[in-house]
Amino acid sequence: AISVTHPVEKSLCDFATQRNEKRGFDVTLIIGETTINAHKAVLCARIPFMRALFDMKGSESTSGTINLSSTLYDSTTIASLIDFAYTGTITISEATVTLLMISANYFEMV
Repeated sequence: AISVTHPVEKSLCDFATQRNEKRGFDVTLIIGETTINAHKAVLCARIPFMRALFDMKGSESTSGTINLSSTLYDSTTIASLIDFAYTGTITISEATVTLLMISANYFEMV
């Protein structure tokens, strides 16, 4: 496995602290039975797909809940990408590379 790092803007570092302290969440991602709490500011700043989703006028952009199909997405992979959005670091192994690349491509992170 290798670790890949991409710098995170200093202005987003406070959100990583808030996330670790489980504070200030304003959006929940739901993938099957898994929920991931996050901050819209981080998702919009680091994941172009999410920025476009929140810019659209619709229930997901205003409700604070994003339902991602568990048939299309693996919750572990999405959790890794959300962690990457916060920390700028992701670990990629032979077992995870395919799903990570497919999901990162879909979320326009590559």
